[in-house]
Amino acid sequence: MSSDDFSSPVRAKRNFCIMKNVIQAQRKRIHGLRVTVNSLRKRASLSGSSLKIFERMLRGPSSQKYDPSIRTFALTLSFYSPRAYNFVRNTFNKSLPHLSTISKWYRSVDGSPGFTQEALQALKIKHEFALSQGKAVYCNLVLDEMSIRHQVEWTGSTFSGYIDIGLKIDSDILPEAKEALVFMLVCLNGSWKIPVGYFFLDGLSGKEKAEIVKKCLSFIHESGVIVTSLTFDGAPVNFTMASHLGANFDVSIMKTCFTHPVTGSDVFIILDPCHMIKLVRNTFGSQKYLIDQDGNQIDWNFLSKLVYTQYSEGLHLGTKITVRHLQFVREKMKVKIATQTLSKSVADALSYLCKDLKLPAFQNAEATAIFIKKFNDVFDIFNSRNKLAKYQFKRPLSPATAEHFFSFFDELSSYIKNLKLGSIPIIQSPRKTGFLGFLICITSLKGLYNAYILENKLKFILTNKLSQDHLELFFGAIRGKGGYNNNPSARHFEAAYKRLLVHTEITGPSSGNISDGNSVTILSCGSGREITATDSGDDLTDSKQYLDFEQDVKNNISTYISSSSAWDLTDYSENVVGYISGFVVKTMKKMCHLHKMQQCIRKFRSHFYVTES
Repeated sequence: MSSDDFSSPVRAKRNFCIMKNVIQAQRKRIHGLRVTVNSLRKRASLSGSSLKIFERMLRGPSSQKYDPSIRTFALTLSFYSPRAYNFVRNTFNKSLPHLSTISKWYRSVDGSPGFTQEALQALKIKHEFALSQGKAVYCNLVLDEMSIRHQVEWTGSTFSGYIDIGLKIDSDILPEAKEALVFMLVCLNGSWKIPVGYFFLDGLSGKEKAEIVKKCLSFIHESGVIVTSLTFDGAPVNFTMASHLGANFDVSIMKTCFTHPVTGSDVFIILDPCHMIKLVRNTFGSQKYLIDQDGNQIDWNFLSKLVYTQYSEGLHLGTKITVRHLQFVREKMKVKIATQTLSKSVADALSYLCKDLKLPAFQNAEATAIFIKKFNDVFDIFNSRNKLAKYQFKRPLSPATAEHFFSFFDELSSYIKNLKLGSIPIIQSPRKTGFLGFLICITSLKGLYNAYILENKLKFILTNKLSQDHLELFFGAIRGKGGYNNNPSARHFEAAYKRLLVHTEITGPSSGNISDGNSVTILSCGSGREITATDSGDDLTDSKQYLDFEQDVKNNISTYISSSSAWDLTDYSENVVGYISGFVVKTMKKMCHLHKMQQCIRKFRSHFYVTES
């Protein structure tokens, strides 16, 4: 304001009132902001890396060391997208480290082929911390191969792309590498995993692979960590490797463990359950027919009939099986396709169509349903992720579940041994790997229970930690770093390995062979009300047009229901609709008050002439 605004008493009084109101409003705003700040301080709404980033953002650029939570966040975000990292860094007042700083962190890590010394140091820290609490660290060792591109590159100091087992041999006569053999430790009594080494190879014999496994076990032993088991897939060379280690997979002997090269303790062998369930599905789908112990035929065609029935009726029996699952050859590596085919819902659907509806097309389908149910249950046991799971077979192995699990294991072992492919026992046929693999897993899991849970070394075992899923996610992250290239070069693999080694917040791609946990969204009912008023405020439900339409519906609905062909439901559709209706009513009872629910049902009956059955 200028002096002219106060040139007369009237103007001065008016402007004085205006300024007084402005000051009062500002005081109220300041008071409100103070209350908000105090409330936020009391609630401590920021924590972890968010709080640290906020504090650094308020302080501005600083020479202080970065907090570990900021370091983890920065490494993870820069791994996924350097461009997104720069945007976030600039947005938050450069509170995150510069990319050149992150590059220095990476340079301090030696990610060359061989056993990783940084991993050994991290394991020693874990062991010393557990030792201070009177505990030990128990881990499962996982190994698998990943294909890499045949490509030799000059890195500025050496050539990359030749076979390399960590011996630093510089020669022009070395063959080019075609795969990377990776070892990873997964903690059984903790929530972490770490790659401990990798090698560039062009193929190994079973004996050579066994020697590398022994060296890896000796390397890990230096940290004090205890390796309880070894997981690999069903490749023939891996069976040869197991034989050289000291295992014997003959069904009459079934020795599924070998001696640790340093401690002399038993190391139990687990064949990856995800790989085994795919092999069982492949055998069943390609051979079409199996014979169970009672001579009943297990028929793949019942699955085809189930899919056809669901499509023709337009309603599913709570299953996820589709034509895609029948044509699995196109997606043979997808675990989800195999587990949804050999699932409890499919077994229940076949039993329902066979026993309850007694459809001629599903006569004698009970043997197929039993086969599917048994392999669904055994896979669930070997894929437990949550110690509080409700479904009995998805709980971890513990003293509370052991008796039930082992009783089922005995039953399943007898069932598998008596399965036949034609006239040949399935475990003696060329397609035995998946079935034999589950027998090996069963024997090893019993051994782990006796050696570690009964001896009070472990309280329970989440069996998903005995699978290759963790290494597959690691491979997916490596491929993702190269633009989801299925065959990265040796140089790209080494660079991605180094980056993955220094942080842990990594998730796999959604299109991979395995999924990182279950991410299923449940549809929920909206809370919005029906709009029944116009912009002018007139109630649409009182209009003559609406009332006439409502009367027409009341007069004609009875005739429509009785004459429409849409209500000529088959027994199949009636049962499915009844099940869905029951679910809707059950859900509404949870959401609505009982009195309102009863009123709704009475109005529904009076308007639409619905009577109780």
